[in-house]
Amino acid sequence: MGTLHPQEWNDKLAAILSISQKMNSERDLGALLDLIAREATNVLLCDRASIFLLDREHNQLWSKVALGSNEILRFDATLGIAGRAATTGEAINVKDAYSHPQFYNAIDDRSGYRTRNVLAVAVRNQKGEIIGAFEALNKRVGAFNNRDEEFLDSLASHAAIAIENVQLIGELRRREDELAQHNAHLLREVESKYSTH
Repeated sequence: MGTLHPQEWNDKLAAILSISQKMNSERDLGALLDLIAREATNVLLCDRASIFLLDREHNQLWSKVALGSNEILRFDATLGIAGRAATTGEAINVKDAYSHPQFYNAIDDRSGYRTRNVLAVAVRNQKGEIIGAFEALNKRVGAFNNRDEEFLDSLASHAAIAIENVQLIGELRRREDELAQHNAHLLREVESKYSTH
């Protein structure tokens, strides 16, 4: 993590390790996204953080609107600072959001929130493919710095693994449910066939 002092280095590593342990024990995607956002805001000392996941089929980014909310926000993956991070893979650190040409203020307009500064990084899976963007808003004091970028980038790597694991578990559960329904249907057909003879 670059130019961190040894104690800062240890604190950041301890924070990432602690957050990773929490992430790996979560099996619900919504709860996982809330956990990651909450932990990022605590460590980065900012107002908000969100993970936007990439829906390749519709070329959209989506995320929960706020911590604890079930409302889903969807927008074109090419829009905004999160969109730029997700499409280019670059870390984007904006000190004044409203003066940045990529800033997508429709979300602020809708929510009534006022974004001052933004830090966004791409979220990449283990194959290096971009699966979304991780965005932090409004550093409480000053603006986001290089250390914040490095931390968010590192946390995004760990988050990607946890997200993919939760998605795989969800897919396995769906398939297990489908198989159980199919088996129950077959059992009813067999019982019906033999009960009539």
